[in-house]
Amino acid sequence: MKLQSITYTASCNYYSDSRESITLTAELKEGDNYKDVLEQLKSQVHLSLNDLSQYRKAEDDKNQLERKLSELKDFYDEARAKFEEVKGIMQAHGINKEYPDFPDLNPKLIKALPAVDNDF
Repeated sequence: MKLQSITYTASCNYYSDSRESITLTAELKEGDNYKDVLEQLKSQVHLSLNDLSQYRKAEDDKNQLERKLSELKDFYDEARAKFEEVKGIMQAHGINKEYPDFPDLNPKLIKALPAVDNDF
């Protein structure tokens, strides 16, 4: 029997409900050692899975940062509302009528917020 091609597939789980597979096929030429070709396929497939794994991790990190930034915005909005409430009460009672404004968010932080949250 003469081998004409070799196929190698590897899979890994990224999440409990997500499984990724990568398959590569190599056509053998006259004089190719099928074991060497198979090792090359294995190496390429596993490098690709590793790259995919790193991409998924980066994507997860990005999503986690966006959630944390959203939580920070909510915390900031709540702190600002409480500050304004206390400021109003103090001014209504004639205590320190010249309150400073609540500080704005750092411009670098505002730029880091996801685009959908930049409307504040």
